[in-house]
Amino acid sequence: LGIGILNGSDPSTSPPAPVSFTVQKSGAAGGSAPPAHGLLGLLILISFFWAHSFVN
Repeated sequence: LGIGILNGSDPSTSPPAPVSFTVQKSGAAGGSAPPAHGLLGLLILISFFWAHSFVN
């Protein structure tokens, strides 16, 4: 699902899952995620800080 959203095309023409996951992580970490999955990166960051609040 996420791969199809990233490419905006058929899953058959999408890159492998590890590649798209790497793109999402690097985009979220750099704070310069494209608008296509910027919301997903924001959700990952929110869940990361939310889980981190329980650790500390």
